[in-house]
Amino acid sequence: MLCSIARELISLYLDRELQPAQATDLRKHVYTCTACQHYQEAMEHAAMLLAEPPLAVPPADFDQSHEAHPRRKEYGWQARGGRSPEREQSCET
Repeated sequence: MLCSIARELISLYLDRELQPAQATDLRKHVYTCTACQHYQEAMEHAAMLLAEPPLAVPPADFDQSHEAHPRRKEYGWQARGGRSPEREQSCET
């Protein structure tokens, strides 16, 4: 099996979308090909990272509590709806 074909099949293999014969052929190739082993490991790692929950979840009332923050008006550009002063200046010129 060519590495270019193996790399196309690795995603399908990880998603369990290959026919049994294709999966067997791919496993044989990956077993003997260091480059494809590394590629498969990288794809497995990427899939694992994508499957993890986000690092931080804001509280359910985040939008309301942010809007009601007592110092919000002191922040200037945030009180204008999140537009930065640089953005406003670039729009005026």
